[in-house]
Formats: sequence, C-alpha cells, structure tokens
Amino acid sequence: MKKERTPEEIAHEERRTTAMGLYNTACSYHLAARELEKLNLRGTHPSMPVQLLYFHTIELFLKSFLRLTHSVAQLSSRDFGHRLPALATAAKENKLFITKKDMAVIGMCDLDSVRCPIHQNRLLHSASC
Repeated sequence: MKKERTPEEIAHEERRTTAMGLYNTACSYHLAARELEKLNLRGTHPSMPVQLLYFHTIELFLKSFLRLTHSVAQLSSRDFGHRLPALATAAKENKLFITKKDMAVIGMCDLDSVRCPIHQNRLLHSASC
C-alpha cells in the first residue's frame, strides 16, 4: 500500500519538479537513445532498449510542456501516468502543435510490449537537444 504523503512532501515535490527539469531530463534520454542506436548492438531484441528510451523521451517532453499548467500530482495520476496518447491530447488542448500524423504514431505506442515506432518519427529527429 502506498504511504500517504504529508502536505510538506507534496509541496516539496511540486517545487523541485519543474518544466525545465523535465525538459533537460528528456534531452538526456534523447541523447542516450541516439547514442545507443549508433552502437548497433547485437541481441535478440536490440532495438527494444532504444525504443524504450525514445518512448520515455517523448513522455518527458510532453510532461515538461504540461508541467507549465499541471501539478505533479495531475501528471502522475492514472489519467496521465505513462499514457502517451493522453499526454499528447492534453498538450494539444493546451496549444502544443502536434500533427495528425504525430498523434497517430503516438497512439501506436505500447509500453507494455515496448513497440513504439516513435524513434522513426520526426518529432525526435528534429528535436534540438
């Protein structure tokens, strides 16, 4: 069972989890994914770690944008969590430009099976990190 957090702990988390911090973390994941991809590792599923890193990159970029208008508790809730389509929809509703094609790709992401074609999407290849 999850421990109930105090109001002070919640306030501390809200102060320390900033949009810029999430953005910088997303850039770090993006760089790690690009570098890992260059290694052309051998294995039974060599693309899966790369895809997972790209998936998390997109999640963090979306959360960094949404952090401007949402609390940490909201972004951590079951409404969002790791659900890229929900995060992208909320970001789009908050005026982030996301094309229909990009929304379609985001809609195909499935963290449970780590099949995410996002690493082939221009969302990441054009990111300026």
